[in-house]
Amino acid sequence: MEGCNKLRYESRTQPPLLNALSEDTVEIGIANISLVMSERTWYLTNLPLHHFKISNESSLGSGITSKMRFTSGFFEMLIKLPTQRSPGVVSTFYLTSDTKNLHGNHDEIDFEFLGTDGPPFILQTNIYAGDSGGREQRIKLQFDPTKDFHNYAILWNKKEIKLLVDKKAIRVYLNKNGARFPKGPMAAEATLWNGDSWASGGKKIDWSKAPFQLHFRGFTIAA
Repeated sequence: MEGCNKLRYESRTQPPLLNALSEDTVEIGIANISLVMSERTWYLTNLPLHHFKISNESSLGSGITSKMRFTSGFFEMLIKLPTQRSPGVVSTFYLTSDTKNLHGNHDEIDFEFLGTDGPPFILQTNIYAGDSGGREQRIKLQFDPTKDFHNYAILWNKKEIKLLVDKKAIRVYLNKNGARFPKGPMAAEATLWNGDSWASGGKKIDWSKAPFQLHFRGFTIAA
């Protein structure tokens, strides 16, 4: 990480905000971005220009949140997971109406990467539709997501939700037959946080392996 232009903040401070997107912007993109988590400090590196604010609602991790909210669209990100052995570390890319982390009934569409001694590398998806979710599905990725960037995307419209990995659909959720379906509006978020209370089969994070670094690039929205 030497030589990176770092913006560092402590876990319980109020972070500064970046410039807002204009209200009529419907397609955005950012350069490289990294989320880094250590035991007491979380920070961003290679911060892009104007498209995100820093979000840090608790002491559990770090994240970025789009300043715009959406009621449909295509949301795409290239992601590279932490390279260390990382049981308990959860990396995410998702849409949510619960940007204040109140954890009540809300809308949400999730990619959640569960830290592991790997392989296997587990990706969990979930969908909330004005409720508390409960629609988790897990798959084993057929590649090592810590070695290189891979493409993860969410297509969300009035008819369906489609979750894609490297351009291939891994889950389709249809709005039919009275199924609950997220209506939004939702913001795009990406986070890196401590989930060892549920995500690692009882294994705790080994903080001697910190800092854990989650890398993003090529984020685009077409809404």
